[in-house]
Amino acid sequence: MIKKIIYFGLIYSILMSVGCTMSKHYLKQGNYDMATREAARKLQKNRNKEKHIMVLEEAYPKAQKNDEDRILFLHKQGEPDRWDEIFKIYSNMELRQVLVENVTPLYLEGRKIEFAHVDYDEKIIEAKIKAADYYYAHSKQLLESGNKFSNRQAYEELLKVKEYTKSYSDVDNLLQQAYTNGLSNVILVAVNSTPFKLPEDFMINLINFPVGDLNSFWINYYALDTKDVNYDVAVNVVLTIADVSPNNMSSNEFTERKEVKDGWEYKLDSNGNFVLDSAGNKIKVPKYKTISCNVSEVRQFKIAHIEGAVNYVDIASGQIILSVPIAADHFFEHYYYKADGDLDALSNETRAKIKSMPIAYPNDFEMIYAANQTIKDLIYQVLMENRPFLISRY
Repeated sequence: MIKKIIYFGLIYSILMSVGCTMSKHYLKQGNYDMATREAARKLQKNRNKEKHIMVLEEAYPKAQKNDEDRILFLHKQGEPDRWDEIFKIYSNMELRQVLVENVTPLYLEGRKIEFAHVDYDEKIIEAKIKAADYYYAHSKQLLESGNKFSNRQAYEELLKVKEYTKSYSDVDNLLQQAYTNGLSNVILVAVNSTPFKLPEDFMINLINFPVGDLNSFWINYYALDTKDVNYDVAVNVVLTIADVSPNNMSSNEFTERKEVKDGWEYKLDSNGNFVLDSAGNKIKVPKYKTISCNVSEVRQFKIAHIEGAVNYVDIASGQIILSVPIAADHFFEHYYYKADGDLDALSNETRAKIKSMPIAYPNDFEMIYAANQTIKDLIYQVLMENRPFLISRY
């Protein structure tokens, strides 16, 4: 019991030490904001911790001063987009002040420690309004550029306008305009460039994907051509090879043997005399012989091979911007067995196999269709893996 008390006491001491160490660590690093927050958090549990009081007393004024200096610098720079950062700084200063005021006044060596309250409300409101005004005006400029990425930036800025103020009545309409103009559309197209006359439904099935899995916020995929949509990229699934091998056959021969009883005979000693039992009768022993059976293992097989590429084509320029090779095989394989000899020589496993019979080979179209799902899965994998490529470019 005493050991457990000592153990938990050590753990508690370590945790307390770590808490103090963290606030001091942030202070030494010059991260006065985190030093303030860590010290205030500890003081909420115990306001008499001198080490945390000392950290808070030093860190909090420095954190506020750093933020004030940053705001002054932003004003001196005079950039029109400074107000969003100023709003965030003032908001953080207010939250930090509330955190500190929740644990003050504090007392250290007979001194009362507290900090002057600053009303940040007007400055926060001013920064929020000016940030909204800037983003509204700037987003309208971006909308006029006709560039997709500018429209996407406009969309993000209009969301901030909507977050900051409701004074602009046309923000929702502008958001829809920015989204429509910033959206990229991708059409999936299956192209048969093989000498093989592939059925139309075969090609359609190649790109019949749940496009919702491919879509992102700014990119929509289409498996069917929609006439009122302007496409930016065509993903052409081009098949260049569709081969089917002839009906093939190979065989493998093996023999199984077994020792079986073949009557009986009298037991003889080394001199050729009969061996008698205790009653004087001749002893009989079973006689064995070896039987065998030849087995032919016949393999029927046929292979379909499809090959091509997934080509990403920029519609405006007609240039292939990415090409990924694809290839897939489908194998037909069937085994049957023929026996010649004494079937009693066969194992149970081989006896079961010789009941199998040859089957009809699938025709070439059946082989190609069977390969369809394999190549389709590969195409889907290519599309998923290259989503980031399109998102970064379109």
